[in-house]
Amino acid sequence: MKDINKKNILFSDADGNFSVHTNEEVIASRLNNWKGWKCSAGVNNLHITADGNIYTGTCKVGGLKGNVFDSGVIFPEHWITCTKEWCMCAPEMQLLKSKDHKKVISYDELKNFSDVKVDPVWVGPVSVNKIKDYPLTITWDIGRRCNYQCSYCPPSTSNTFEVHKTYGSLKFGVDNIHKNFCRDKKASWIFTGGEPTINPSYLEIVKLLHNDLHHLVHTQSNGSREGNYYSELINYSSIGFSVHLEQFNQKKFLEACQAIAIKKESLEENMRQNFSIRIMVPPNELPKAIELKNDILKLTSAHQINSVNLAPLYQKNNGEELMDYSQEEINSIVNS
Repeated sequence: MKDINKKNILFSDADGNFSVHTNEEVIASRLNNWKGWKCSAGVNNLHITADGNIYTGTCKVGGLKGNVFDSGVIFPEHWITCTKEWCMCAPEMQLLKSKDHKKVISYDELKNFSDVKVDPVWVGPVSVNKIKDYPLTITWDIGRRCNYQCSYCPPSTSNTFEVHKTYGSLKFGVDNIHKNFCRDKKASWIFTGGEPTINPSYLEIVKLLHNDLHHLVHTQSNGSREGNYYSELINYSSIGFSVHLEQFNQKKFLEACQAIAIKKESLEENMRQNFSIRIMVPPNELPKAIELKNDILKLTSAHQINSVNLAPLYQKNNGEELMDYSQEEINSIVNS
């Protein structure tokens, strides 16, 4: 099955007809309601907080499972039943989910591409290879420390003062998950923060996962580091930039994007990591976001950037509700 327009969430109806959507489309169009469904979070996915606490997902459905810095954690063996009104985490929106609890449709059963939005019975990631080669996902907020102070980020998730985790602590956590959750299966590790790349040990941890343990790594960054850092990181990790318009330095950011794109082009095709960009759009800032997107697409080797999307923001004190956008803004974000 080909990846259609680089979209990453697949919806299927009971007859196997399917459609694909971006994370941003799903959130902005409010297609992310799977309350009462069975979800593979906990079996195929773990979320690790900045304190090392282990949950099935960012939603925390199913409760605390242990701490990544402790031995003897018992990991879930059964799918959970979703109790949330909205699924708000991009990687977890791509997890296998089933409305019909007796069956999960397989990729072999999918039929025609269609506009399945109203009543899907199965949701999963678009990529067949991800299911077969990297069936597990670990999303890890390795620290709250960030070099930005965005007005919409609460201190509980992002601050400028928290102490970085040491290499020894992070390696213990990696080994714990690798041995006791992955159990010889390859996994996709997604690192967020705060800002993960400002941890002095971050690049070493990525190399450990990529070179020694042979896992897939994705780094979610604000894109604020120098281009030479990212051009090294892209050898070992996919990179996703979340652009925060009220904080970023546009010249430095575009230089970082170009450095990654040029480095990607120099690599053999089978060694190229994914590089994607999400422009976080506050209300009334849509023209600025569209202008930035156009500037990104004009960069040297911009064809090496896998996607550039606009994304809505959540309310600071309510992570399940979007900020106050006009319907016109939402439509423009979805169709950008």
